[in-house]
Amino acid sequence: MMPFVHHPPLVYLDMNIWIALARGLRAGTGPWFDLGHELRAASEARRVVVPLSSEHYRELWLRGSEESRVRVGRLMQEVSDFQSLSPIHVIRDAEIDAYIARWFWGESRWVRAEEVLGRGVNHAFASPHGRLRFVESLASHEAPEGPPSAPPEGLDTVVGTPGWEWFSLVGAQEFLNSDGVDRAPTHRHGDDRVRRESALRQRLAADPALRRRLADAIVVEEIQAITDELNSACLSAGVDPRGLFFAAPDLDPPEAMRALVAGLPTVDVLATLRREKHRDLTHPWEQHDLSDLIMLSTTVPYCDAVVTERRWAHIVQTSGLASKYRTEMGAGLAGLRAALDLVTEDS
Repeated sequence: MMPFVHHPPLVYLDMNIWIALARGLRAGTGPWFDLGHELRAASEARRVVVPLSSEHYRELWLRGSEESRVRVGRLMQEVSDFQSLSPIHVIRDAEIDAYIARWFWGESRWVRAEEVLGRGVNHAFASPHGRLRFVESLASHEAPEGPPSAPPEGLDTVVGTPGWEWFSLVGAQEFLNSDGVDRAPTHRHGDDRVRRESALRQRLAADPALRRRLADAIVVEEIQAITDELNSACLSAGVDPRGLFFAAPDLDPPEAMRALVAGLPTVDVLATLRREKHRDLTHPWEQHDLSDLIMLSTTVPYCDAVVTERRWAHIVQTSGLASKYRTEMGAGLAGLRAALDLVTEDS
């Protein structure tokens, strides 16, 4: 794996860290207050990049208090300057293209942080309307969403403006409380993920042989999940997708499948985290795990430091992912302190 070295360093903060910083700055004293001022100063001096992600946008709208959203959102605006990471599907497609170039033609091509980093909510969602999607009816656990509908007239006149960026991050209370607005689509998707992972958990509990082949079982599932993207990318490149598993004379198909997953950083992180969590059959899957998996899959390979929940930081470290991608992983105050230690005067 090629090293990713960025100047200035890219530091990703999970939502719980943003909330703690906003509280500390409001309190006016204490370690969170001190680190918050240090982070602000480094950001203003452009000695650190602290990007937002689609998960930040989704999670901030879930906070019921407008006062809280504004306070946290103002800090995120000041520190990030609305710099943002591409969504996972965009990064994964670029990784697949790079893998095809390496696999079939021997090119030394990897997706770099510069390709992932952009600006604004439209970049974070890879959509001309940012986080907003317009459909005739909302999805539910019982029914899929309705067909697409036209966006409101005049929307294009505000897209991309400072007001658009602020609204996309913080929202407006009247709008968020109105009928027809789905503030928490990730809850539904998270529930679907829990059901799928729980089904695998039941199979693992009942089948010792499957537990011994857990890593390979997850490799198969991850390849199945991206089969359409693999086929489309191979078609565009003019190569046979079967060559991904049969073209290398020194690798049999199972080894080629493992190499494919390991060679797509977002998929590699996702598969590894799933494997590590499933190894502990007493560790339940929860609704918010989907957001965490997406966040870590897109930040661990492309950021210099990630500060998140203690449990996930530990898994990333002990699984070898932090070492593989040269990512400083941490949680809480200690994690933020370690991340800021990467910031130097000449960054």
